[in-house]
Amino acid sequence: MGLQRSDFMGRQVVPSAKDKARLTVARNDARRQLVERIEKAGDINADDVRSYPDLEQAEEKEKRWREFNSALLSRLFTSEEYAREYDSAVRPVHVISDRYFDPSLDDIAQRLVRTVKSQISSLRSIIDRLDLVDEGAMPVAAIEDAMQAERNLQLLIERFHLVAQQLRVRHDSRPTLDRPQLASRRTAIRRSISANHSANSALACWTLVPAGLQKMASQPGPLRPLQAPDSLRSNFDN
Repeated sequence: MGLQRSDFMGRQVVPSAKDKARLTVARNDARRQLVERIEKAGDINADDVRSYPDLEQAEEKEKRWREFNSALLSRLFTSEEYAREYDSAVRPVHVISDRYFDPSLDDIAQRLVRTVKSQISSLRSIIDRLDLVDEGAMPVAAIEDAMQAERNLQLLIERFHLVAQQLRVRHDSRPTLDRPQLASRRTAIRRSISANHSANSALACWTLVPAGLQKMASQPGPLRPLQAPDSLRSNFDN
């Protein structure tokens, strides 16, 4: 039904129910209108071009006929799927090489005939597939799914803006420090670091003191002078 889509690996992608084109009118009514457009192609008289004025007139008729067909397909279906399919069937009547090679009147007239036939073939193909296209509007379930998805997206956007606003308010409410305050805080940090370093140094020296001296220093009362052992005094006396 219509142009088939494929993913990047070439696999056919089946459109969901809400993406499928549907008829906006009765199927028989759509068929009748498209058949009438095919019959209208005879008014272009592309086969009867005998002069350049005839060609100009035929091209103008083909343009109006083509534009009407594209607009009609857009109105007969709920999407642009079939209108795009029809537009892709249009063949150019004038090409870039015509600037360098002067085509004959018959060559241009034959191009006009080919594009009209290609568009008629596209319309007939669409008519043949009308039985595969559902009539009426989108199913209620598909409409509700689409509306719910839109509401969820809107809610997500609103929450994002709310969080961003809260972060901005929190940032703006932070107290700012002037230069004297910054200097005072830096001084306090340096003193804290210095005090911790002194305490660590004293603790390291204390661990180097022999256990006996640590015990004597920890006893209450006045410190007594240290006396050398008898063995050491005898050595000094001698």
